[in-house]
Amino acid sequence: MASLEMDGPYDLDNETIDANVTSTSAGNYALERTDREGSFIVNYVGRSDDDVRGRLKYWVGRKPDYKRFKFSYAPSVKAAFEKECKNYHDFGESEKLDNEIHPQRPEGTNWGCPYCDYKSLIKEEKMNEKTICILCEKNAEKLGAQGKDGYFTKCDICGEYFLASPELFKGSYTAMPREKRTMISSYTRDRFEQREEPPQLEDSGYLKAIITEYENKTLDNKLENLIWYIRKKSPQYRDSVLLEAEKDYPITYSLSPEGFTEILNNAIAQKLIESTESGFELTEKGWTMGTELMKRREGGQP
Repeated sequence: MASLEMDGPYDLDNETIDANVTSTSAGNYALERTDREGSFIVNYVGRSDDDVRGRLKYWVGRKPDYKRFKFSYAPSVKAAFEKECKNYHDFGESEKLDNEIHPQRPEGTNWGCPYCDYKSLIKEEKMNEKTICILCEKNAEKLGAQGKDGYFTKCDICGEYFLASPELFKGSYTAMPREKRTMISSYTRDRFEQREEPPQLEDSGYLKAIITEYENKTLDNKLENLIWYIRKKSPQYRDSVLLEAEKDYPITYSLSPEGFTEILNNAIAQKLIESTESGFELTEKGWTMGTELMKRREGGQP
């Protein structure tokens, strides 16, 4: 019988996480959607390469509204990756879990999954070729994936995503109205910038709720995401960040570069950002706001 070999279960809220996950460490976790008493049902498995507590806080209040968690610390990044692979295979893979794709190897490593003869969604750099992004219709990079029908697309505008069964699903995206595809671009870029696993794009019907969510973003949501993005790119106060409307408009959930420029000008008018010779930098007011946004997101708040 499969075992997680983790502590818990615990309620998934910030206070309970802080009380039980007390070390800053690589680690693994599992999430459950129900909050009933009794056996823990594994709905999602994951890992963090440096801070499992922070990663658990990320899930608080997020869809699909997980209620409980289990966790364990890992002695190394590789150990965390290999345990995530084991948990993924032991508990039913994408067929039974909410995980859309096989666990990804840590950035900068060539580690493969020890439980499926390396037939995981590992990007094969030797298979790189040029393609056209199905979301923004701009030049992108196509990367093969071992043991899977589909390929990764890496796009400067949309971030990164995995297109499953292209012969079945590609047409449902290319036929979609441009403004709908742009909302999916905002979603995939969001996940890329927050260092989440690339989403798997299948039948576009399952993305209706995501499209609606991004269509309903307010002006404040758009402005805050821009400030958060600049702050994330600024290790130190007064660092300049290069912004390109043609490439970065999904950051502000905008339909076009013109929409991005409008949000950028709004931020300048509110004295949150200043233009410099090498890009844009946060003012003291913007830096304070950006730092608070980073803390909120690291703590699992929207």
